[in-house]
Amino acid sequence: MAIKLTDQKARHQILTDLDRNLLVQAGAGAGKTHALVGRMVEVIRTGREDVQHIAAITFTKKAAGEMRARFHEALRETWTAASDDVERTYLSEAIDRIDQCYIGTIHAFCARLLRDRPLEVGLPPNFTELDERGERVSLREAWNAFVLDRYADRDPRLDTFDSWGFRTEELFDFFRRRSQFTDVALAWTDVPPTPLSEPADRAREWIEATSAWIPNPTVERPDRLQKALIRANTFLRNRGLDSESNQRYLLSLLDLRSGAVTLKRWAPHQAKAREIRDTELPKILAGTIRPALTQWRKSIYPTIAAFVDEAINAHRERRFEAGTLTFQDLLVQTARLLAEQPLLRRDFQHRYRRLFVDEFQDTDPLQAEILLYLTADNPEISDWRECRPRPGSLFLVGDEKQAIYRFRRADLDVFRDVRERIRESGGHTLDLNTSFRSFGGLCDWINGAFEPVFERFDPRYQASFSPLAAYREPGPHPSQVVSLTIDKIAGNDRTLIAKEDAGRIARFIGASIAQDESVSAFALTEASPGDFMILTRTTGQLTTYARALEHLGIPFSIAGSGKLRESEDLHDLIELLEAVNTPHNPIPLVGHLRGRWVGLGDDELYAVRSYDGHFDYRGEVPTSLPSDTAARIGNAFGRLKRVERWLQTHPPSVAIELILEDLGILAFATIMPMGSSRAGNLFRLLALLRRWETSGWNWVECLRELQDLRDDPEYKLEEMTLESGADTAVRLMNLHQA
Repeated sequence: MAIKLTDQKARHQILTDLDRNLLVQAGAGAGKTHALVGRMVEVIRTGREDVQHIAAITFTKKAAGEMRARFHEALRETWTAASDDVERTYLSEAIDRIDQCYIGTIHAFCARLLRDRPLEVGLPPNFTELDERGERVSLREAWNAFVLDRYADRDPRLDTFDSWGFRTEELFDFFRRRSQFTDVALAWTDVPPTPLSEPADRAREWIEATSAWIPNPTVERPDRLQKALIRANTFLRNRGLDSESNQRYLLSLLDLRSGAVTLKRWAPHQAKAREIRDTELPKILAGTIRPALTQWRKSIYPTIAAFVDEAINAHRERRFEAGTLTFQDLLVQTARLLAEQPLLRRDFQHRYRRLFVDEFQDTDPLQAEILLYLTADNPEISDWRECRPRPGSLFLVGDEKQAIYRFRRADLDVFRDVRERIRESGGHTLDLNTSFRSFGGLCDWINGAFEPVFERFDPRYQASFSPLAAYREPGPHPSQVVSLTIDKIAGNDRTLIAKEDAGRIARFIGASIAQDESVSAFALTEASPGDFMILTRTTGQLTTYARALEHLGIPFSIAGSGKLRESEDLHDLIELLEAVNTPHNPIPLVGHLRGRWVGLGDDELYAVRSYDGHFDYRGEVPTSLPSDTAARIGNAFGRLKRVERWLQTHPPSVAIELILEDLGILAFATIMPMGSSRAGNLFRLLALLRRWETSGWNWVECLRELQDLRDDPEYKLEEMTLESGADTAVRLMNLHQA
């Protein structure tokens, strides 16, 4: 007998009510993507639309590939089961022309629209899109060029910034964030400047009085307030308060957030420290420091905002002249095209008659604007907030609770505004709450744990709680939730806590795999490493958990750490390539010789200089050196000459693979601690090099990219292990990545 689902009516409506706009709110594991694909197939089967007039928008390229495969499979299954000849014809034609159906990300969709009509928005027909890495490089180059132009023009605002104690470099982060919101005008009011001398004097008096309670000698690890006071006293002794920039700097030193005072660091004056923490510090912050800094920031904001907006405009002109667009450009220019060109909008509406959007909760205002323009029943309306979608033209699936609000501008209000537009068009909002993913016991635990949490928040700013309805049976165990606790660790040392926690989790997983009932409550169930995932709140301790798994011989893969740039092997490889790239510069060569891949000591390097040797691998090794030192340096120089030859005669990836093979680095990496991760990272580097080769890069350009990977903290690439991508390893990642 078929199981009756609590949301069966909604699922039926998704597949049958095809001429009505629907917003489907579905929890995790509720089958929302399955419902979306099913509706797409029904639109084809019933002859309501040809496949080339359908567009499905996904959040990632990976999701797009998976959706295309599922759509194709569903079309074939429905065609096989269909008995009506007309329906089979509709389905067969869709299968044959499935490549004409757009399934992809919103950014790629916008690029397709703009390439169709580039001149209307002032773009060259052959424009290209920058990836995230290219955009970061472009932003830095544009900012540097703009600042240099301002200095060349003797812009008086630069002197003003100097008087405020600002360096233009401090504005780069504002410029970078502003570049993601170019469609939003900055707003400000003119606020008269307020002198900082009086609040700075009060802060100085408080600093002097409070500093008297700092233990002498200072503790080995002072808390944040003690550090601020020490820095403030040093600053006052050396600089004083005779300028506005100095006054501002002193106040900013004390602009501390919560947790600045650790009582035990003030021993034997813990009682006074508690008074400072609970009364004195909050009083000086709320009464003096923050009001003064807030007023000062308001007074300088108009000047800074105008300066940054000029840089944004210069950057836009620079990009458009070069024919390169950022992801933000794609959205802004598409929205502009649709808003300002009603005839073109009508043409696109005819071409894409039904839009299906997955993960709609992550849609930002610009994306919502584009969707409503393309589905509007009146193409003449220029304000997207007044657009109502044509019946049946829009199908959205998402879950407010799964939205990463503020990430890439996802906005709870946008989700709700579009929901209202759908209601006004005669559409419905449907809820899918049956979880096909989790055991019944786990659904019950989730409902009990999270419903009270949601109730504490204002519903205007927080999605409402929707309980999960279980589809699967309760499972073989009384509870699907097990708590692994650890004893209290002195000082709440995060490193020690993570190490202890990692050990317990690794032992639990190992016992579950080995079916050891004495350790794991789940030992009766056959398990493999691929059945487990470890989530950490941050990326800082991922390696600790990886080491614990490695210690027990449990295979794992890491995602979300973004720490390939910290790989020792990457640093060693860069040192070697730098030595070859600049053979007459002794600094990178000495770094390579002292590094792990050669391992010469300072005494041996000193001997080279003492015997009139030169650090140039193309030259000769001094014959007067001790024989063992001469042999080691000779081997290193010989290898560098081979590397130079390989780099000149082979593609970069082949040359570097030869380097790793010659040194035995791959084999060595696998037997070292974290060997799977180290070897996986080397394979990751080779894959990157092959990708860069396809763009026509030579080895020097690849070296520069590797240097940027090492030096730029914003350049994040995931680590790999030898098991990455396999379903036979424990998956280890931070919560955001999951």
